[in-house]
Amino acid sequence: MTNKKFVTVLSLALSASLSAPGTAQTVGTAITPPPQGITTRSLRADVITVRGPVGDPRIRADVYVVIPYESMQFEAVATKYAASCTTHVIVRDSAGRKQLDTIVTRRTVESDYTVTRGATGSAVVVVVSSLLNVGSYKADVIVRDGFSRRETSLQVPVIVPDLLNDVPTLSTPMYVTEIEQKGDRYRIVPSIGDVVDPDLGRIFTFFEIYTDSIGKTFATSWNVRSADGRVLGTGTGPNVSCSTRAVQTFIPVNISSRPIPGRYDLTIQLHPVNAEGQADTTRIEGKRTRPWIVPRSARGTVLTDLVKAIRQLVYIAEQKDLDYIDGATNDQDREARFEDFWKRQDPTPGTVRNEAFDDYYSRIEAANKRFTSYADGWMTDMGRIFVVYGEPTQIDRGSSVNGVTVWVRWTYTNGQQFVFEDSTGFGDFRLRTPVSLSVKYKYRR
Repeated sequence: MTNKKFVTVLSLALSASLSAPGTAQTVGTAITPPPQGITTRSLRADVITVRGPVGDPRIRADVYVVIPYESMQFEAVATKYAASCTTHVIVRDSAGRKQLDTIVTRRTVESDYTVTRGATGSAVVVVVSSLLNVGSYKADVIVRDGFSRRETSLQVPVIVPDLLNDVPTLSTPMYVTEIEQKGDRYRIVPSIGDVVDPDLGRIFTFFEIYTDSIGKTFATSWNVRSADGRVLGTGTGPNVSCSTRAVQTFIPVNISSRPIPGRYDLTIQLHPVNAEGQADTTRIEGKRTRPWIVPRSARGTVLTDLVKAIRQLVYIAEQKDLDYIDGATNDQDREARFEDFWKRQDPTPGTVRNEAFDDYYSRIEAANKRFTSYADGWMTDMGRIFVVYGEPTQIDRGSSVNGVTVWVRWTYTNGQQFVFEDSTGFGDFRLRTPVSLSVKYKYRR
């Protein structure tokens, strides 16, 4: 089954879906999860803990696994493209004993090749569930690609809290990009994992509140802080009246400023509410914390030095574009013009991710790492050819008869070749193949 988004409809009776103790549930579908910047190419996993079935003292742990299309090998089948993967999930307790061992196979078919290469951010999602006692566990996830046979693995810590006796308390907050309430149900689009894309601006946290005080009302609040106490953002959510012992709700989390990449923690708190409906935020009756990780992204890195980012447009922009951006009267206008330029280059304007932007500045970054000598790597002859043409398919090296000059030849799939020479002995390779300055970078899927 193929969908544009991984959409989950949750009812208040979450725990009723497991029919027998120790039974593993699996759900798999092709999805479009929220974009994660340059991290969408990696395997991702998340664990959400909620109460188990009524009368069962164990906690339900849902292990979500996301396999992006870009990491899968698709093969042409008739007029379509097919791929498959096998996901093996093993959950062990602190003594190493297996609590869950299940294998799920998923197959997906697409008619558009660009979709298989990540144009829409599509991925395959697998969800397995198990009932666990309170304690610490580890989940090993091994994904095997059906065609390439390549295996990718990761390990996720699983902390199962006491959601029955330590009340009031909360389930694991789930990051959500879209949410819609329909009666006693919610239609949500989860963001799998701890990584939060700063370009989203706003994200929701979806969770359950557990209490033995039916009829009690709680105020909700949130904060995102670094380990050293720096506050990234704070806010309040709605007052929640608990008509049952388990109530679902959500809080929008807005981070107004662009955060520095790194590890933060999101904490959701419950506060008492008096008869007048006023919250006492000095008292915390329950809370739950989970990581909030801001990734290093091409966009975030680039915008930290906009002046340099504009200079680096030389291999894609025409002079009139550079003059227009540089002609802005203030930094805000300059950034807006820079953004407008990249919007015109976006090969998938209907999506959040701009593949051309990511690809171009990834090449700039790679050039700086590989070719920096007398200048930043992107400014060298090798850097220029690398940014415009990409990775060569063949690299040959040699030296002159007298050994004074070292040469390197790059060959591309179309037969085009570029020769660089270093006569200094310091890695200062200069281009000896004539190339017109009018040749520019073009994004190729």
